[in-house]
Amino acid sequence: MYSGEDDAPNRIRYDRHLYLPLIAEESGSDADKVDYSPPALNEGEERLVREIKQYFGRDDVSLLEDWEVYLLRNQSRGRGIGFLVADEGTQRFFPDFILWLQDDDRQHIILLEPHGLALEGDPLANHRVQFHNRIKEYESELADKTGREDVSLHSYVISITDAPELISRARVDERDGFHEKGVYFEDDGVGPILSDVLEE
Repeated sequence: MYSGEDDAPNRIRYDRHLYLPLIAEESGSDADKVDYSPPALNEGEERLVREIKQYFGRDDVSLLEDWEVYLLRNQSRGRGIGFLVADEGTQRFFPDFILWLQDDDRQHIILLEPHGLALEGDPLANHRVQFHNRIKEYESELADKTGREDVSLHSYVISITDAPELISRARVDERDGFHEKGVYFEDDGVGPILSDVLEE
């Protein structure tokens, strides 16, 4: 039934995730016979969690010495944390993951959305991409309502579609143009995203 050698579900154990284990989709011939609640990680989500786990497990990454790091897989519509993203408030965005960085003085809440952008027209017009800038409105509103200036909000799309294909569909002609809009690619890894967050 399951693809694992021990006949157990395909799972990821990452001790910085707020609940364990994360279950990933099955890919074997019986995959359609397996039901999960909450839904299993799709391939892009699974690759992102494994990338985050690998990044923070490296010896040359000292971020964990200064910051507490937590990862949460957000739930879907109706149960998860969502944001209004259209001007009329008609469209909501439920990012797949929320990554928290916290030290004694500051907190960064980072929304991560692994998503294919090839079939969505102009990738930079996608509401998930445009939320990279719009989230700063939520950050200002949070500061006004709570009086806290120590919380920063960030939102990034990790494109499942590779850079050359997106470049051919967008108004930018290089990878850095996507980075400025909050779009990174799977082969970028999470390091550049975290550098962008901490440079703020």
